[in-house]
Amino acid sequence: MTNNENNIPLVDLTTTSQKIRFDSEEDQAAFGINRSCRDLYKKQVYKLKQNDANFCMLSVNRYSVSGNLSEDICDRIGLYLWRNSHIKNITLTACGLSDEMMEKLFSRIVDQHEQNESNDYIKKHDILEKILNVGDASLMGRVMGYLALTPFTKLVHVNLSYNSFIGTNGLDVLVKAIAGAPVRELHLNNCGLDDLSSLIMGARELKELKNLQLGYNNLGSTVAN
Repeated sequence: MTNNENNIPLVDLTTTSQKIRFDSEEDQAAFGINRSCRDLYKKQVYKLKQNDANFCMLSVNRYSVSGNLSEDICDRIGLYLWRNSHIKNITLTACGLSDEMMEKLFSRIVDQHEQNESNDYIKKHDILEKILNVGDASLMGRVMGYLALTPFTKLVHVNLSYNSFIGTNGLDVLVKAIAGAPVRELHLNNCGLDDLSSLIMGARELKELKNLQLGYNNLGSTVAN
């Protein structure tokens, strides 16, 4: 194949690794609807799904997906966030997130936290104490299993700003999902918030939080109290 004007050979630089194929019907249904969503899957979500150690930042806005995210896309991203152990930055700005979509994104992680704290698991501090005192190899294995099922161990930055339909219910889900994570920055500007009770109650689980942004929310009554 040649360029018609300069008679220069044209080389197809698309490698096999770049030709991402949907490996599930659910992914194809969610991301196959248009080019921008396919690009999102190829450039970010597929790496998130593969738990790629070099992929640490999920960044989406309404311009990168030509509009708002769908509930199906949020559900698939939520599944792969739950399985991922490398993500450090979640930035989903101005992409139409609602409280229902927040459930799709983070409810699996909330459920995992609850399961980790249930009677089916030995409390982490109890296991560590027994290992230090006894040196039990089987208990060490259980500790590693516990840690492997603890989500967001590297998450330091969350920005969900300019999603005005997240609201109080969406905030509740988020706070539960990031509880215990080393989040240092949390940006929730213009997220339709009028009650920070869940964030205030969950603050003790966000010990690394240094930068909290809550601009353009209806928080007059909350601040006054």
